[in-house]
This record gives sequence, structure tokens and C-alpha cells, in this order.
Amino acid sequence: MDGLMRVQVSLELGGKNPAVVFEDADLAEAVPTSVQSAFSNQGEICLCNSRIFVHESNYAEFVERFVQEASKLVVGDPKDPKTTVGALVSADHMAKVLSYIDLAREEGMSD
Repeated sequence: MDGLMRVQVSLELGGKNPAVVFEDADLAEAVPTSVQSAFSNQGEICLCNSRIFVHESNYAEFVERFVQEASKLVVGDPKDPKTTVGALVSADHMAKVLSYIDLAREEGMSD
């Protein structure tokens, strides 16, 4: 190895948990893991990523793969076995999520 010890770490950072995708990341592993982390339990657990920092050399490919992987998620009735993303916990939380989508659109992010 290159003299560095690699360690897997999970930190609780108050609900603003970043994921960091370095230049040498294996995107075949990083993308599905990032999607799972962002959307597990509808993003309503404290270990869900709310920010993903991707090295500029991987950015375009990461985003393309992330969107492709996230598009496979099925939103629906939590009782339906085909559903991968169920209902949010409350109407207030849904309004909060929708406000973040509106903010992303205002800041130039696309659907």
C-alpha cells in the first residue's frame, strides 16, 4: 500500500452529514452507497447524507451515475414490496422537503 492506513468512519454531525468522494474513489461502489445513504428511511435518519462533496475529476460522471441510480427508486405505499421510498413522517416534514426542492431549483439545480 502507499503507507496510509485506510479506515472506514461514520460520524454523526447534527443532520448535515457530508459524504466525500475522493479522486481515487471507485464510483461503482461510491454511487450506490451514496444513493442508499441519502435516501434510506426517506432521508429521515441522522446518518443520511445531506451533502456530497465530489472531487472535480469525478464530478460529472458521479452526478450522471447518481441520477441514474436514484431514478431507480420507487416512491409509493410503504406496504408495497416494490416501494423503496415510502411516506414522510408528517405534513410539516413534507413541506420542508418540498421547500428544499424549490430552493435547489432557484439556485439552478435541475430536476
